[in-house]
Amino acid sequence: MEFGLSSPSEARSDPPPFQNQESTWSKGGTKARGLFGEILLSGPISGIEVAFMDGPKLSTVTILLGLAFAALHLGGVLNPSAFGKAARRFPRNTPWGFPLILAATAWFLYYVRQENVADFTSFKPLLYGVFALVGVGACFFLQDFLPVRGVAVLMLLGAKLIVDSARWVDSDWRLVPVTWAYVWVFMGMWLTISPWRLRDLIDWATATDSRTRLLSSVRVAFGIFVAVLGFTVFRAAEKKMYAQAEAMPSAAYAAGFDHTRG
Repeated sequence: MEFGLSSPSEARSDPPPFQNQESTWSKGGTKARGLFGEILLSGPISGIEVAFMDGPKLSTVTILLGLAFAALHLGGVLNPSAFGKAARRFPRNTPWGFPLILAATAWFLYYVRQENVADFTSFKPLLYGVFALVGVGACFFLQDFLPVRGVAVLMLLGAKLIVDSARWVDSDWRLVPVTWAYVWVFMGMWLTISPWRLRDLIDWATATDSRTRLLSSVRVAFGIFVAVLGFTVFRAAEKKMYAQAEAMPSAAYAAGFDHTRG
């Protein structure tokens, strides 16, 4: 089938596919109120509306998560004894559980707000109330291993963030953060069902100072590796993607495609 540009009178007025309701589309580029704000979104591309740029960049996500993951375990390298003691207290440290659960609840409600499926539009106010009540209620009625439950939900939400941001990056290296995300999905579901498993894992990982230092070193190295991918490979792939978008005829987006010829 042959595709061509339609006449101006037949130009479509509907937005590009995958458009987010929270986005502001214009001829000079795109802005979107994403999870981390506009500064983490792609810059404007003159004369082109590009729907796949709506959301945090993979380079930004991997840099932030990689550095945070490395920093979190750096204490296990520098002072494994103190790090092990703090880690073993974490699963039942209820005061830590409150902000973790509430942060996970707020993040989940954000994703509910972004949901564009028409079948759920009328139910959104009810869903907001139900999920908010579940999150707050967990702080009162599920205080046993509450920090673990909060981490489990954050793992699931973080995995979605990684996979969404990696969707449009044309690089085989994206399998590294995507695989990491699916590990989070597995761990998130497992710890939601059996939160005491994290206590057992921590007890094993911090049984000796040498083991604590070794495993922490591996995690720090992995976090730095992911961040380096963000600074180099993913940033280069995104620049290439933007350059290709610049070369596309903007008229294709302004006038649409004529599917009637063929």
